[in-house]
Amino acid sequence: MVECILDNADDASADEIAEMFGLPVDAVRRILAFEEEARLQRAMQARLGAVRGIFIKAQSNLMRQLRALPRDRSAARKRGGDHPPT
Repeated sequence: MVECILDNADDASADEIAEMFGLPVDAVRRILAFEEEARLQRAMQARLGAVRGIFIKAQSNLMRQLRALPRDRSAARKRGGDHPPT
C-alpha cells in the first residue's frame, strides 16, 4: 500500500491519493513526509560522502607534496640529533 501511495506522489496531491485508496489524508501526508525526509537524508549522505572523498584526496596530495620537500636538518642538529659527519 505504501508503494502505491509513493508511486502516485508525483502525479497527485495527498488529498487525491487519500481518496484513491480510501485512507485518511493525515496518514497519506505522514507517509509522504517520511519519504521526503528519507530522500533528503540520502541526498545529504551522498554529498557528505563526496566531500569526504575530496578531503581525503586533498590530504593525500598534501602529504605527497610534503614528503617531496627537502628536509631541514638544522632543527634536528639543534636538538642534538642527526650529527653531521666529521
